[in-house]
Amino acid sequence: MWGLEPGAGQREGGIDISTRLERYRSQKSSPPAGLHVPEGFGYIHYKAFLYLDIGPEAYREGDALRMPPPAWSAATLETLEHGCRQIFHWRGISDDSPLEGIGIPGFYQLIQLFHFRVASQVLLDTDVGFNLDRMRIRHIVDGKEFTLYNRVPEQTWIDF
Repeated sequence: MWGLEPGAGQREGGIDISTRLERYRSQKSSPPAGLHVPEGFGYIHYKAFLYLDIGPEAYREGDALRMPPPAWSAATLETLEHGCRQIFHWRGISDDSPLEGIGIPGFYQLIQLFHFRVASQVLLDTDVGFNLDRMRIRHIVDGKEFTLYNRVPEQTWIDF
């Protein structure tokens, strides 16, 4: 299983966690000046790095909930990669730097990848052709919550 504690004796994709954490620390950038990073965001920031670093199959092997499901399409996996890349670059945690290009279904799949669910969703703003959603997300195990922002095309439809 993935973890953040070095020296736990766990392995990720054939690499010891302490080695993986060192790679994460060497590749991550500092958040932009003035950006408030919510408590709990570091967890998905690391998991986004991990997904990008080892890919969906190896990620699934080490994930407690076996995410992403093998049935998810190549297009969905590309959306996850795009979302993970944005999270790794500190996007999504402020309304002036929201996640973009993943849509509403992609947002739900992205947070599901990290074991979160939407606790509440509020439409904040409409721009020409786009909506800005404030999404309060909750971890399905520990219940920790924080907010992400997602900019979506105005004509986005959700099929359930």
